[in-house]
Amino acid sequence: MSSFNNKNFLFYITLVTVPLIISLTYILIKELTLAISFIIVIILYFTKNIWLPNNHNKYKLKFLSLAGFITLALSNNFLNSLMAESLKDLSNNSFLKFMNISTDTFPFLFIITLYTILAIAINYFTSREKPILNKHPNKIQDTFKEKNFEEKLKSFCKSLEYDLIRIDKELNWNDSYFIPLEAEVEIKSNKIYRREITKLNAAIKKNKKDKAFLVLGDPGSGKSTSLRKLCFDLLGDVEKTNRVPIYVNLKEWIIDKKWDEDNPPTATELHTFIKENMINRLDNVCDTKFINQYFDRLLENGHLFLVLDSFDEIPAVLDEEDSSWLINELSKIIYKFLLNGHDSRGLLSSRIFRKPTNDFNVNISYEIKPLDDDKIIAIMRKRIDNKEDLIIKLFKEKPELLSLARNPFSSALISLYIENHNKLPINQSHIYEDFINEQLNLSLSRPNVKKLDNNLIIDISKMIANRMYDNSIYGLEMPINLVYEELKNKYSEEDISLAINELKYSKIIRLGNGYNQLLSFVHRRFHEYFVAINLIDKDIEYMMLESIPKDTKWRDSLIMYCELSTEKKVVKIAKYCWNEVKKIENQNVNQGDEQYSRSIHCLRFLKEAFRSRRECLKDFELDLKVFLKEQIESKKGILHKKFTVEAVGLLSDNDIDEVITNVLNIKNMWIKEESFKSCRHLGSISKELSIKIKKYLFSIDSLTLVLKRKNIIFSLKVSNAFTSICKIIKLKILNIYIQVISSIILAILAPLYALTYILLIFIYELVVKLLGFKIERNYELLFTIYATIAIILLNAPESNRVFLLDINSINLNYIIYSVVIILTFPWFEFFIKIQSFYSILKSITLKKFKEFLLKLSAFILIVIVGLFMIVGVGFIANKFTTIFLIIGSLSFLFLFIFLIYIRVHDYLILKKIKYTNIIERDTINTSLQKFKTQWGQVRYVNKLDSLSCKFIGIWGNEVEYRCKNEEAETLLAKLDEKWLGLS
Repeated sequence: MSSFNNKNFLFYITLVTVPLIISLTYILIKELTLAISFIIVIILYFTKNIWLPNNHNKYKLKFLSLAGFITLALSNNFLNSLMAESLKDLSNNSFLKFMNISTDTFPFLFIITLYTILAIAINYFTSREKPILNKHPNKIQDTFKEKNFEEKLKSFCKSLEYDLIRIDKELNWNDSYFIPLEAEVEIKSNKIYRREITKLNAAIKKNKKDKAFLVLGDPGSGKSTSLRKLCFDLLGDVEKTNRVPIYVNLKEWIIDKKWDEDNPPTATELHTFIKENMINRLDNVCDTKFINQYFDRLLENGHLFLVLDSFDEIPAVLDEEDSSWLINELSKIIYKFLLNGHDSRGLLSSRIFRKPTNDFNVNISYEIKPLDDDKIIAIMRKRIDNKEDLIIKLFKEKPELLSLARNPFSSALISLYIENHNKLPINQSHIYEDFINEQLNLSLSRPNVKKLDNNLIIDISKMIANRMYDNSIYGLEMPINLVYEELKNKYSEEDISLAINELKYSKIIRLGNGYNQLLSFVHRRFHEYFVAINLIDKDIEYMMLESIPKDTKWRDSLIMYCELSTEKKVVKIAKYCWNEVKKIENQNVNQGDEQYSRSIHCLRFLKEAFRSRRECLKDFELDLKVFLKEQIESKKGILHKKFTVEAVGLLSDNDIDEVITNVLNIKNMWIKEESFKSCRHLGSISKELSIKIKKYLFSIDSLTLVLKRKNIIFSLKVSNAFTSICKIIKLKILNIYIQVISSIILAILAPLYALTYILLIFIYELVVKLLGFKIERNYELLFTIYATIAIILLNAPESNRVFLLDINSINLNYIIYSVVIILTFPWFEFFIKIQSFYSILKSITLKKFKEFLLKLSAFILIVIVGLFMIVGVGFIANKFTTIFLIIGSLSFLFLFIFLIYIRVHDYLILKKIKYTNIIERDTINTSLQKFKTQWGQVRYVNKLDSLSCKFIGIWGNEVEYRCKNEEAETLLAKLDEKWLGLS
């Protein structure tokens, strides 16, 4: 796309005309310049959607920097006088005299012109589109010199575009379905040990070195939609990159003979499948001829970018466990196949569970993030107008649906239900039932089409879904001719045909192209729903129950079964899960044991399947409460406690209050955040819990609090029990804003104060980054120091202060600066501390009075000693200034050297550690103890994550991670969660 489109053209015109108007106003009517400028800014703001280019955000910072530059330049007397002196010879120019233009305006006009030129340059060079993939070293035309090849290639690419559009149209089950076209991903690299959040297209565009990519995400997270969008965008870049993107869904890889260790999958089978899949999908004689003639050579020369979707849905691996030999073998084959050609590149996507093993040897993986509360609210508000109360009700009364809504697919379905019915759905199954019935009813409106009863259509759908699940060869897709074969004994061919036709029209199933058409449900969740309702009248076999602790394909269908079936039947499932859960305690199970994963999978199943049917847990409800309380109070690590907190929703409100009050004593912000989310729906809370929640919210540093303010305030609005806390947090946020704005004003009025503050920040960051300790970013404290220094400097001699804005009246100067300084003081924090101190005094008992007096005396003594030290240092500084400066400088130098030393020490430790694919948990603890800084520990854990090291064995010291800081401990817990298959 050309960078000089219509919007860019309007932007360029605006950039030229606005400075021109301001300049002319300044020349002709100088007094009106400010007023005219203000009016122009207002007009531009309200018309920004018309004249701003689509990609203006990516160079917003540059424009702001330029705006800052022009502000400083225009206010700089030295620059103005220098330019006026340089241009004084022009004052005799006859034209300028005739126009009555003074050379005093030249500095202003010069800077305005410079700003305009720079702004246009930034827009032009930044808005130029670059290809997503790096360019292949050889042009396709140099490899394929056949006559008319370019025309054939363009025609083939067009067919690929039409095919992607067709698939999207078939899978777009509702116009209101919202999945971000570019899903947000977390980049994990084994070279740079860091995480980065970005968009999928942007992430691949940025990565020019790696040949293979791995994209991970849960079903419904937007993987397939994003990958098809990626391929569509890449097709527009074929001439620039010399690479043709090919999208293939691996769930269509049906084999004739089942794989085993004596008959493993081969690269030849994969090669044959991809070619046949493309031929069947494009279903065109010209494209078939092109594929047969050129595909192998394009692949061999690296001119194809293969995008292989749904690794975990390959029919042969649906029943396999995470550690299966088959998953490992397929990982190896696909990796080698993607990189087989010269300078080849390719991409593979999978669910996190049953993902490719380390034999798919990528340096970087892209993990699609689930929706957070902010994004769920944004999606709901986009679809549901004037129903804010229902959104709040979702968070308060249906937390089980909230966890479902973290998936974009489910979030869109919930929004659609609320939009249609103006109420919340009962459970997950009800959402799917309502949607399917609505779609089938809409199909009845088609004219001149023979209709089939909806109940019969649903019966046929149930049988199709169940036969697919039963047949390990076909998995989630089945050839249409086999569907007729499987159903012919129970239904007539006409009924089957009519049902398939209506299901396709209703966007519930889709049919592939080609001779041997494959039938599949448009989304895996629809498939699971039909499997669940097919099981309702049946007793669940032990084999199906085993899918719960193993987290295999029947598991999600069983959740919906538990929502729909009779209490008598689902109680058996609940008891089976509870028997697995309590083995953690009864058999003293360690975190690395296989039984531990089985127990946690069952605990999570109880939470998801029975939160809305707690009456089914009455046989062991008391035992469950005791179990959860004991696990919270145990010495086990934060990951185990996190699993326990997730399940508190199975308890009564009073029990939740009691458990969460205990959890908030744990010194870990990750656990506290999970705990806060687990209790925000409570109708009332105890005084103890209220105090603990306040302490948690006050412990969040100011920057994080401001960035997450919408999420936190919304959470506090969910229940009336948190109204008073919500008001306090709003006041705290307001206080932070006042402090920031006051500090900025003070910095503008007196830059010397700002430089002093920047020096404080620099020293603070130096200590934090080099030492690596997790010091809380207490901006209130920094503001206090800043305000104190400002007061001291305010009384300094006039010659020692640098004012950007000098006011002739000394008294007015002092008034302005005093008001601003007073505003920078953290009054909110001060009053909270006073209130806290008062509460302690009120609650103190006679027994503890002596202890209190002892602590108070110690505090007063420290303050007195501190004051004497400050006075002493001040006296020495005045009498022996040189010696004092030398001692101070040497102390700072020694501190700096020490900080560098311990940082280098940890760097060398990182280099010495030998990393393997499999690592003992206790070995990790031993390595962690070698580091002296948080930086080293965090770097080490990130390295383990990026290398996809697999943990085995158990943690020493009852699974407590031996970390010196909270950040490394939390990262290690999250990594352990992933390798237990529980993330």
